[in-house]
Amino acid sequence: MTCDKCKKEMVYFHEGHTCGWRCDECNNSVVTTYIDPIRDDDNIYTIKIMATSDTKANNVKCVAKACNCSFVEAKIILTSGKEIGGLDAVSTRDILRLLKPSTIDYSVSPEFSYDI
Repeated sequence: MTCDKCKKEMVYFHEGHTCGWRCDECNNSVVTTYIDPIRDDDNIYTIKIMATSDTKANNVKCVAKACNCSFVEAKIILTSGKEIGGLDAVSTRDILRLLKPSTIDYSVSPEFSYDI
C-alpha cells in the first residue's frame, strides 16, 4: 500500500486488537480493529486425555488446572482418561496450552488448526 501523503510504501502492522498500515516516513496510518480468527470459530471441540500410569506431580498439576479439579480428581483422570467436550475454540486453546508442556497424551476433535 502506498501512503497517500508522501507516496512512500506503507508497512502492515498488527498489535493486540489493532491492525493497519503505517508509513515510516511521515507517520501517516490507516487503522482498524483486528479480530483474532479463533474468536469467529463456531466449532465445538472435544479434548480427550488418554489414560496413563504416569502420574508424576507435574502431570497431575497440569490436569488439575486444565480440568479445574482437585489433585485427587486429576490423578483419577490421568489413570482412567477423560473427554472434555463442548469447548469453544478459545477454551480449547487455553486447555491445550496447559497440556502441551506436559508428557500427557491427548487428542483434539475436530482438528485444531490454531497456534497453541
